[in-house]
Amino acid sequence: MFLLSLGNALVDLDSISSIFITEDNRVCAVADRKQIRLGTYANTRQATVAMKTIINGIIAGNNVITVPVFNNQCTDVDIVAPVKKEALRYVVAQDYSCIVNISKLYEFYIKKTNGFQIEFKNGCGCQIDRYDDFKTASLALDMFADALNINEKSVFILPNEKQIQSRVLEIKTDFSHHHATGKKTKGHGGS
Repeated sequence: MFLLSLGNALVDLDSISSIFITEDNRVCAVADRKQIRLGTYANTRQATVAMKTIINGIIAGNNVITVPVFNNQCTDVDIVAPVKKEALRYVVAQDYSCIVNISKLYEFYIKKTNGFQIEFKNGCGCQIDRYDDFKTASLALDMFADALNINEKSVFILPNEKQIQSRVLEIKTDFSHHHATGKKTKGHGGS
């Protein structure tokens, strides 16, 4: 799979450890400790749409992903649902500002600031995302670990607060129907 940059150069997607949006709205990739500019955009919205386009190309399994060029107009893009089951290959920040190639990861952990820190095999690292508290960050990390185990889609987007709360309710519902020792509970039928 390749990624087509604005400079008409093809970059091997497997050699890229991360793709991110800079503060000045550039979309850049890091490959072998070299930063490659894929595009420069007028605003954060355009840069985010470019990232979503790259994510959709990865999910679709396209051989060539064209990084979009915008004039004055820019329409938002929805993330597509995966068509086939695949091994998880990329993790994405909740605001789509960073894409990380999982095969390049050495370590993924939560910092004291409740940020998701990643360390690459080449010794570099960065914070991919941040949550309001440690408990929420831990639940997000659990969801990421589950996605690694399930192995259904190639891209995992880190969950937002609403998705995490939904997961908490789901877990509580599962446990409320069972007795802690495995005994049958009254009022649920059975003999």
